[in-house]
Amino acid sequence: MKGDTSMTKTLSVLSARKTSLQKKKNKKGFTLIELVVVIAILAIIAAIAIPMVSNVIKNANNSTDLSNAQLVESTIKQAQAECAGNASSPSTEAGTIITATDKTAKTILSTYGIDPNIIDKPKNPNDKFYYNTTTGKVTAAETAPGTDFKQITSGTAYKITVSGGGSGATTDSAKLEISL
Repeated sequence: MKGDTSMTKTLSVLSARKTSLQKKKNKKGFTLIELVVVIAILAIIAAIAIPMVSNVIKNANNSTDLSNAQLVESTIKQAQAECAGNASSPSTEAGTIITATDKTAKTILSTYGIDPNIIDKPKNPNDKFYYNTTTGKVTAAETAPGTDFKQITSGTAYKITVSGGGSGATTDSAKLEISL
């Protein structure tokens, strides 16, 4: 009987170990290889997504600068039209119509409710706003697109003049002159 007892104890210890091992096997978890595979997949996705996101941001900034350039251009044209409309027709004298104490682009923009800081801080950090003195176009670019373009900021001095057509003219025209 003594042998049966020790054998029973041995069987009971083995059974306990077997149960313990089965419990350990039933525990769910991730192996190191599974975790490495997941991290590798996430790295590949990030490598694809980051350049795409930065391109979207760059395009959005360029679009914002283009829109702001068009806004500044239309504001300048509105000021020119208003100056030409206020002049006598036909004009016998050409001269500065807008009178401002500081005579800067900030004055024109502020007068028409536009934040003058938009031309000082383009969204694309390399861009600057340029005014074409011949056509009146405003554009955002890294460098002046041509010799007719002058950089414009909120501190740029300006003068809007009305050129009269003399006695036979029916309309006057206004021109923005930028002095740097």
